Amino acid sequence: MNESAIHIKWQSPVYERQVQYQIACNKCNRVKADLCNSPCGNETQFYPAMEGIRVTSITVTGLAENSRFRFRVYSVSTVTGPQLSAHNWKYAEVFIETTIGELLMM
Repeated sequence: MNESAIHIKWQSPVYERQVQYQIACNKCNRVKADLCNSPCGNETQFYPAMEGIRVTSITVTGLAENSRFRFRVYSVSTVTGPQLSAHNWKYAEVFIETTIGELLMM
């Protein structure tokens, strides 16, 4: 993690070999920190992508300063996942808080 980018890395689920990942990024409310419904913003970039990811890490740039974000990494089976509603996908979650000139992982 540094001032201009964060790197998020995860492990593949042991139960599934044919898997791809999808990233959800939401900006959290400053007063109610658990309320994270707003999209991260147009300036936010994801490398390699937000959907159809086959690697186990991403880099995110362009996060707004003085903000709190929730990232969810969804594990989607390439065999059964597309048939399921996104609400049934398994995910891991991490919160990141930015300040002026730095990022803090929560």
